[in-house]
Amino acid sequence: MLIVISAPVAGAEYVSETTRFRTVWSWLQHPVDWVTTNGDRTAFGSGSLLTVMRAGPDIERQVVPPFSVRDGVLAGNDLYVIDDARRLHKLGLNGESNTFHAVPTAEQPGTIPHLALMDDYLIIAEDYVGITLLALPTGHDGHGAGTSMHSDALKAVASLPVAFRIAAVATAARKIYLAEEGAGIHVIEARDPHAPEWIRSLPADGPVTAMTVNGDRLYLVDESGIRVLNRIGEVRPAVSDHSAGLGGTAIAGSGRTLLVGSGDGLSSLRDQSITEAIHDVSVANTFFSPSSLIVAPGDTVRWTNTGGIHNTESCDGIDDSPSCAGIATEQWRNGPPAGTGWTFEQLFTIVGTNPYFCFQHRFFGMDGTIIVQQAAVAPPGV
Repeated sequence: MLIVISAPVAGAEYVSETTRFRTVWSWLQHPVDWVTTNGDRTAFGSGSLLTVMRAGPDIERQVVPPFSVRDGVLAGNDLYVIDDARRLHKLGLNGESNTFHAVPTAEQPGTIPHLALMDDYLIIAEDYVGITLLALPTGHDGHGAGTSMHSDALKAVASLPVAFRIAAVATAARKIYLAEEGAGIHVIEARDPHAPEWIRSLPADGPVTAMTVNGDRLYLVDESGIRVLNRIGEVRPAVSDHSAGLGGTAIAGSGRTLLVGSGDGLSSLRDQSITEAIHDVSVANTFFSPSSLIVAPGDTVRWTNTGGIHNTESCDGIDDSPSCAGIATEQWRNGPPAGTGWTFEQLFTIVGTNPYFCFQHRFFGMDGTIIVQQAAVAPPGV
């Protein structure tokens, strides 16, 4: 059963509540134990049932793999999952095949782990064991995850011991966030993925079942609701909001969109905070992550190149990517394709759709979309 509570109409959303989060749609077909999104696609599942959506609640495929999936993460056009036997698998989403392929790794996890994606690296986090950073495969010319130009093998580049039970893991801007069960949140700096290091601990101000990070906001979810921690770079961030009644078992985010999984299914929420936000997009391999974002007027998107020769430029009808679907409402170009290390910010002020791409990889599907939406009704004081 699909329940559409609000939908974009002429650049706006109809909202019927006065809380910070608005329910856009709910998909109530089966429980959701884990969820992952890259903005373009959303994958989620429970046990041996896995669903992939594209463009909102439109189902792209449903798969029943011959194993029970414990966690999954999207990396470009690939979906990585881990099963009950601690084996890693990959499903390519570009074709029609629903066959999972075993992924060789240098080390076999010792416990049932959590999965996360950080730029070009898959993160495996294990209770009382540690975190392992696995480099996603790249081709000889720098084309990586989401293409067919590489083998499936993943190489461990670093590890860090953990002496506690992990409740959740999230990543953003070369930082890894580990929620310790019954305690706080520990932050790992991974600016150099080969040498991650602990840098601080943050209060969680309550239990954590799952979490996701976007810009300066850390979203924590448990059965009671969603908590938002602001200023995560400071020693003691403030809880800016606690929305009861929106609890769940899984959460993933892209821009102002949150996907919350629970025993009932999956819900898409919109963060309606009137506070201007920064949304991070990593640039690596041949994909932007997340590739598509819904933002509000006044929000800023910040691209950071963490690997390869790339740029970001809007579709303007001149020497565009073949995937450009129209002209962007707002125009930008950070410069010609350049190597690792650059950061670029673009302020969005006009309601509309902004397709963009990497000029270097415009024929390899390296593109994204920034959708600027203004809520029809703004919540008071959030």
